[in-house]
Amino acid sequence: ANTGRALRRIVRILQCYRDFAIDEPQLFEIMFVVPRARRRRFPDDFAARRSTSFNMLHSAVEQAMQEKRIRKDDALELTLNLWAFAHGLVGLHRAGRFDTNVAAFRRLFDRAIDRLFSGLAAK
Repeated sequence: ANTGRALRRIVRILQCYRDFAIDEPQLFEIMFVVPRARRRRFPDDFAARRSTSFNMLHSAVEQAMQEKRIRKDDALELTLNLWAFAHGLVGLHRAGRFDTNVAAFRRLFDRAIDRLFSGLAAK
């Protein structure tokens, strides 16, 4: 049976990224915002699987494609696109661009992810 487990995993990973940014803002800043000399760079470092968190998302994306939950595409680039989408929403939230509380931002984020996956659905 095609349960869409990989798709749920992708959503959960993106939600964990969002929650990490909200719950650990200083650590998030150090890890994902502040430029560092030895940062991982796309595509080579990610294709070489040098990032544990990116690897989790990448393998879930590949699995979702195999399950035909999202259409076939370049899995590495799609993983980057999903991360960038989540990072952009989180960055706007961190910059105070949403006139909402944290719970409302979480709901807005979830709706945005749902819309995105509606557009990525395999035809």
